[in-house]
Parts: sequence; structure tokens; C-alpha cells
Amino acid sequence: MATAPLPTREPEQFVAGDTLLLNRNLPDYLPSDGWVYRLTVTQPLPNGSQVVAQVDGTADGNLHTFNVVNWLSAQADGIYILTGSVVKASGERHQVYHNDAFIVSTSDAAGAASVNIKTEAQQMLEIILDTLKELYKRKYTETDVQRNKFVLQKSSEALADYKFWFAKRQQEIQQQNVRNGRSSGAVQEPIFRIF
Repeated sequence: MATAPLPTREPEQFVAGDTLLLNRNLPDYLPSDGWVYRLTVTQPLPNGSQVVAQVDGTADGNLHTFNVVNWLSAQADGIYILTGSVVKASGERHQVYHNDAFIVSTSDAAGAASVNIKTEAQQMLEIILDTLKELYKRKYTETDVQRNKFVLQKSSEALADYKFWFAKRQQEIQQQNVRNGRSSGAVQEPIFRIF
């Protein structure tokens, strides 16, 4: 049985001590050209900031790969800054990723938000689809005309919401494809590299 696909983007939330698994494709900064992808976690402080963790990816063909066990295991709950930079031995450096609201949680047992890696659009689409299923069930079982009109009206509203969140999800997929060197016009989920 194949393992779960590796993410191709940086995490927005992370449980301290989990394993960081990430494949990043940066066509302009290939490992074969001497580029190393470096993730840096910084803690904002009143008088500046302090680097609390830094890890370099390893080359895996044209991919920058991270497989870091117990990443951020010593970090307390909080909001940090996560940046991604590409560096060369010569000292040349470019920042390619920045998230100043990177959430680190020490436990997923207490309902930590970091457990859910789905975007808001993905979550909303799931909720709306569940609602539509329930409404369609009622549509074919209601005998009262007024209640059936209400079900049809609610179904129409849910479909309008679905179209909105579906368009948002397509934009997210396009942005993810661009970040990973694919066509900006693609609205299909990218095919992940499976180990």
C-alpha cells in the first residue's frame, strides 16, 4: 500500500515534535544548480525577533525534500514566522516563502488547530456538500408543499455558496501549482510524488 502523498507547500500550522515531511519543487532554484532550500522559524519579540529553528532540505532529483523527525519539539504554543529561502555556497540568497502567522501547537490531543491541514475553502466545500446531501434526501421525502419549497430554497442557497467556495478552491490550486512550477491555468489538484 502506498504511503500518503507528501505536501508540496510549507505547513501553515504544525504540532511541535511531529515529523516535517515536505517536497518543494522550485524550477528556478534547482538542487542540481547548487541551491539549498532552507526553512527558518523565527519568534517575534518586543525588540526584534529570534531564530528558534533552521533546517535545510536535501536534494532528491529536482526536488528539495524535508524529512525531519521531532521538528520544533522544544517550542511552546504560539505564533511564529516561517520563511523559506534558497541559498548557495557562494552566499547568494533569495527568500521564496514567508508566513508571519505560522502556528505551532504542543499537542493535537487538546483540539489543536494544527491537526487540520485543509484550507478554509476545502472545509467549507465539505460542509456545504454534507448540507446538500441532507437537503436532497428531504426533497424526495417531504410531502408538505410548504416544507418542500423551503428545502428547494435552501438547496438553491447552498448551491450558490458551493459555487463561491469552489471558485476559491480553484484559485488556491492555481496558486499552489504556480508555487510548485506548474502551469498557472491548471485548476486540477496537483499529482503528488508518492513514495
